Amino acid sequence: MKKPHFSIGTLIVFTVTAFTAYGRQNHPLEIGAQGNQNGTIIRSIIVNPVSPNGTASEILSDPGPNLTKVTAWTSYTFNSSTNVLMINVRVINNGTTAAGSSFLGYYLSSDNVITTGDTFLGNDGIPTLAPGSYSDETITTNLSAYPPGTWYVGFIIDYPNHVAEDNEGDNVWYFGFTITVVSPNLTAQGQPTSYNFDSSTSLLTINVRVINNGAGGADRSYLGHYLSADPMITTGDQFIGENYVPSLSPGSYSDELRSIVISLFPGTWYVGFIVDHTGLVWEADENDNADCFATPITVAPPNAPILEYPPNNATGISINPLLDWQSGGGCEAIQYWIELYDGLGTCIFSNSTDRTQQRVGPLSYNATYSWKVYAENSVGDGPYSPEWCFTTETGTGIGEDHGEIPSEFALKPPYPNPFNAMTRIAFDLPESGIVRLKINDMLGREVETLVDGPIAAGAHEVVWHAEGLTSGIYLCRLEAGGFADTKKIILQR
Repeated sequence: MKKPHFSIGTLIVFTVTAFTAYGRQNHPLEIGAQGNQNGTIIRSIIVNPVSPNGTASEILSDPGPNLTKVTAWTSYTFNSSTNVLMINVRVINNGTTAAGSSFLGYYLSSDNVITTGDTFLGNDGIPTLAPGSYSDETITTNLSAYPPGTWYVGFIIDYPNHVAEDNEGDNVWYFGFTITVVSPNLTAQGQPTSYNFDSSTSLLTINVRVINNGAGGADRSYLGHYLSADPMITTGDQFIGENYVPSLSPGSYSDELRSIVISLFPGTWYVGFIVDHTGLVWEADENDNADCFATPITVAPPNAPILEYPPNNATGISINPLLDWQSGGGCEAIQYWIELYDGLGTCIFSNSTDRTQQRVGPLSYNATYSWKVYAENSVGDGPYSPEWCFTTETGTGIGEDHGEIPSEFALKPPYPNPFNAMTRIAFDLPESGIVRLKINDMLGREVETLVDGPIAAGAHEVVWHAEGLTSGIYLCRLEAGGFADTKKIILQR
């Protein structure tokens, strides 16, 4: 092999000899070769091999790709009401050799110097480009998540630097115009913003109007509902549900209604909400998202009912009295429990109702009774009312045997009939058993039950006080031991 010749001040060039099946050959030497991530040489500087007389030759060429933009096909559009930005870039290879695949990066910058340290918006893959070929790249992004302000829109071709180019200085570009990002401002409008709490069922109904008071459009978000022991609502309070809020353009609103059954310990609670409680939307003002209703809700058992009729220590009361009371206020009751005691203190009647009155009897004539009521709701039982006493009217006691036992069942005509407020209904029982004596209207609907239980054999009488009923024809029906009969009664007010 020949020795290389050297001379002072000249470029040192080595002869590269390659051996093939056909013999020895001289080939160009590739100096300063650069490779991509796959190890494939992308660019090389080629020099001539040493000439036959041993002198070094000059560099013949410096070929390579050169990726840059095509100005006429590079633009952007920005919708200030929705903060949607669309960028179009045509990337062309102006070099002399093919460019391997790479990426186009998009950026936002507070100045006109675009670098990879600016706000990264996304990228597009650029395919392999032959010399003179191009690729059109488009990206669409929403800038609502970025702070309000003025931004420069820019991009960097081959921002990961996968391709070694002849000219790396024309890869960075920004548009000569700036964009101003405007932000939404989600808050709750005063009306209709309200709530209702049914303490009897613990059903909480919330109605909140979410409005966008900002200059920019708001993407979808979520309205969170909370319960707090104080009027300062935070995401650390008791979360009870959320509503999906659609995208809102500036000035538009969405009414959000939600019904929630809540389970709470007794006490006072504030109902509140936080607009965009998950923080999906970047807003001009994040401090007006939380609010609560001025009136808190009180969770507790109902107060003691207030007894009304019969008055305490009253006498001459019907043997079928209609016990009457009213709510004691406080939290609403689901139902009331009535207890009736005889003169010995034995409970002879206990029943629940969702009304504020209860018919009892038939009771004994000229006997003293006491009664009391308490209310309950989903939280628990309230206290008893005071215990009141009354004494029934003088007359024939139900179940008392006056002479012979009747030989057959009979429902006697009511007297008086027609009547104004009170009438007496007599019936005979030849045997003891379950007796039902009811009042129905002309459509067959039950108006009142006068007797429903075991009654001893004998002649009996029940007094009916038609409180709260309008004038008309009513039907009195007796059922006992397989016997049934009906009588008409006319109520005239």
